Amino acid sequence: MLAKGVLMGAAMKASKNPFFDTEYLVIAGGGGGGRGDAYAGGGGAGGYRSSVIGENSGRVSSPEAVLNLEIGVAYSVIVGGGGSAYANGSNSTFNTITSTGGGRGDEQPSGSPGSGGSGGGGGGYYGYFGDTAGSGTAGQGSHGFKPNAGQGGAGGGAGSTNTSGNTRGNTGAPGLESFITGTGVYRGGGGSGYGGSTPIGGGGTYGVSGTANTGGGGGRYGSGGSGVVILRVPDAYTATFTGGVSYTLHTPTGYNVYEITAAGGGDTVTFS
Repeated sequence: MLAKGVLMGAAMKASKNPFFDTEYLVIAGGGGGGRGDAYAGGGGAGGYRSSVIGENSGRVSSPEAVLNLEIGVAYSVIVGGGGSAYANGSNSTFNTITSTGGGRGDEQPSGSPGSGGSGGGGGGYYGYFGDTAGSGTAGQGSHGFKPNAGQGGAGGGAGSTNTSGNTRGNTGAPGLESFITGTGVYRGGGGSGYGGSTPIGGGGTYGVSGTANTGGGGGRYGSGGSGVVILRVPDAYTATFTGGVSYTLHTPTGYNVYEITAAGGGDTVTFS
């Protein structure tokens, strides 16, 4: 005969719903800035996919549907790295959600910008309005931008709706603000071309890398910032990770929020 406490514990465990809704923010690694002369382009931000209720996904689009997960199932998770100079960033994934790495900035005097979650900025030279910029991905980030005369083009970001590669000022396109952890943070900013100032959302300026775990694009010769995967679940549920995962737990009222800053191939998260 089972003790009363054991019976009560079993009943409580059985009462927990085996399926639960999960809001996510999945950001890929940013693209590296272009190499070469001063007129190389900035890197594009990593793809930005969000299901956070009341917030936007990349290219200022509507949020995606929340995921309905199951207790006891191991879900894959990968945090994409930022691209080195003149290299695209790497994808970030959670379960079925994949965000595309940011596009590299244009290399000068010859080269080409990369397409990705957000597109890399085009390159140019003095008096020339520059090369076509890299394309972004709908729902993840904007196209990059051509340079103004005498500057390098700006990388695209999550908070821009640009879809044409138009000439503009050469500060990287802005990112988006999310309150998924309980505090507002901007992520997913594009890298600046020559002459641009500090972007909003972790993008780098001239010669500066994007900020880690924002997916920000790199400035000229800078690397892109690494991505991040953030999961928000009701506080009745807790996560267990495989050994390669690094994360921070946030506990806003009613939720457990897992900010995953490092995870590689084969890593998983399981909820109980």
